[in-house]
Amino acid sequence: MRIAICDDETLFLSQLKSKIYEYSNNHNLEPVVDEYTVGSNLINSNIKYDIVILDYQMDKIDGLETARQLRNGINEFACIIFLTNYGEISIDAYSVDTYRFVLKSTLWDGLYNALDDYRKRMNTGKSISVKSDGSYITIDTDEIVFIESQNRVTSIHLSNNKIIETKTPLSSIFESLPHTDFFRVHKSFIVSFRYITRRDFSSLNVTGYDYEIPVSRKYTADFKEAYYNYLKE
Repeated sequence: MRIAICDDETLFLSQLKSKIYEYSNNHNLEPVVDEYTVGSNLINSNIKYDIVILDYQMDKIDGLETARQLRNGINEFACIIFLTNYGEISIDAYSVDTYRFVLKSTLWDGLYNALDDYRKRMNTGKSISVKSDGSYITIDTDEIVFIESQNRVTSIHLSNNKIIETKTPLSSIFESLPHTDFFRVHKSFIVSFRYITRRDFSSLNVTGYDYEIPVSRKYTADFKEAYYNYLKE
């Protein structure tokens, strides 16, 4: 597991790195932790990270802008954890698919809880199996961006832009998905919360696709509640 930590205070970075290794030793993990004092250096590193821990307030380039640029490169799907001194977070922060916000006033408890949840998420082995072209294919649900049903064909769109087509009904696939991570926003569409980049009351966009997905009016209230619950986890 490779972790990047970015904060403009070098002493704090050293403490943070030490705590991450301490946590890792207690949970039999073997991470590589890289330190950055400037967001631009992290952006230009060309290293793919599993977790990126960012100070939300930094000089030169702040955490939010750093995260935006990371999402346009090889760290498009990294787990981003923001550290902040303030309880109120700009709604813009959700546009970069933030995994967690941790208050510095309760830093170690918050960070350890976030890492615990990340480990649980990675160890669930969540997958579904669908029949496609006469054979069964196992799909990691974390790679599913959205699913569309048209003319009795269900198309599963993946994060690598690959599309898997199946005759399995959309309703059956939805039942097999973890409902904490997915929502049926329309009779013809299921979306993964983790890939949503923009949403309003009638449509949304997802990472990696120039595609506007409709949100049915009858699903709007439940979708909003489920999405905010996902963000708070």
